[in-house]
Amino acid sequence: MMKKRILSFLLALALCACFTLPAMADDPYGPQQIGFYLAENFYSFDEPSSGDGWSYDGNYTMTLSGIQSTYGETEYGVKLDQIQLNNPEKDFTFVVQGGTQNKAGNIGIIYGGGFSIKDSQRKVVTFTGSGTLACKSVLLDKVIFRDVTLNVEEGFSCWGLTMESGSIKASSFSMGHTGTTLDGMYSLMDGSIELENEESYSGVIRIDGLEEDKIREIIGLFCDKSGQPLQPDIHENETYGGYYAFAKGDETDEHATYAIFEGTGNVAPGGTAFTDVAADAYYAAPVEWAIAQGITSGTSDTTFSPDDTCTKAQIITFLWRAAGSPEPQNASAFSDVAPDAYYAKATAWAAENGMAEGSTFNSEAPCTRLMAVEFMWKHAGSPSAAQANFSDVSSDAVNWALDQGVTSGTSDTTFSPDDTCTRGQIVTFLYRAFAQI
Repeated sequence: MMKKRILSFLLALALCACFTLPAMADDPYGPQQIGFYLAENFYSFDEPSSGDGWSYDGNYTMTLSGIQSTYGETEYGVKLDQIQLNNPEKDFTFVVQGGTQNKAGNIGIIYGGGFSIKDSQRKVVTFTGSGTLACKSVLLDKVIFRDVTLNVEEGFSCWGLTMESGSIKASSFSMGHTGTTLDGMYSLMDGSIELENEESYSGVIRIDGLEEDKIREIIGLFCDKSGQPLQPDIHENETYGGYYAFAKGDETDEHATYAIFEGTGNVAPGGTAFTDVAADAYYAAPVEWAIAQGITSGTSDTTFSPDDTCTKAQIITFLWRAAGSPEPQNASAFSDVAPDAYYAKATAWAAENGMAEGSTFNSEAPCTRLMAVEFMWKHAGSPSAAQANFSDVSSDAVNWALDQGVTSGTSDTTFSPDDTCTRGQIVTFLYRAFAQI
């Protein structure tokens, strides 16, 4: 068994080396090209292209309609079977067409700056559609997964994952990265993830991050074959800080060789459990996510009240919870916030982090569109973004919100900064910023 495990480990290293070799051929720190490899062929992100069983629209969406391998061989004699995204400037979507069986080798993403790039620069890859996709391995940053059936021969590795529906089967699953936060990086709502590998030397799950409690939470979502939750084998990361963990099964199994996550099933097919949230409402998935993450609750057991006005107290509390409910260092800085108010810690945290100023908070005031994006922009570190061309506002926060896809204008030329926000709108803003990683 030990020999098999060592051979498996060496094979994994060899595959990793092969997988990144075309990118490293010209630049040891990653590729300079902007586009994607499909086997040994390179295509621009800006131009439509197609082949047998696949097509690309020239705007970061690839449709798979029966592709049966991307096998190729480089000039260096290395055999590759891959779809590799090089330096994407936008989020990328794979549409796996319904009723089709697809095979696409290794699927990965790589940047010219290697792993030194900022988290905000990393791009989301979405898998959607009702077809089936088989591949050798997945090595991506931020992933949104819905409806697709994905069968992975080797490992599924990501920085963060939003699992809305569909199924993933793989020999191993890893998430997170050394020395980085897991806050807002995962949302396992529904669908299933099944992992099995009897020969894995480290088990089938590894989670990395700064927060021990979140690592425990993620591993605790997976069960063994008898339905018992797996337990984390946690270690301090002495080099980068934080923790990493493998999943343990019973006492006789040091590292679990089988694990399964299955969604709660508490949500009605195609929607939420709330009678006032239609399955096709733009805020349906955000509401489901917000409830699952404990960011907010319904206004009753059966209603969410998505059209009710959202107050300042609510938006700052929702944002605080989405950020992981960090404990503030001091009591609230605002004279009109009672120590026992549900939003007391949230407002204290906001004041400490420069998100709210002054001696009063005015908690019951309606939250406006500008106010909402300013809170979120400050929480993100007040990053710069391209100027938005709105006639009714000039704001760095609005620029950022537009650039990040948090919200858009109310028309081509207006943002309507003073319009009040509803509960449905606010959870949608947060979902786009946090869940769609």
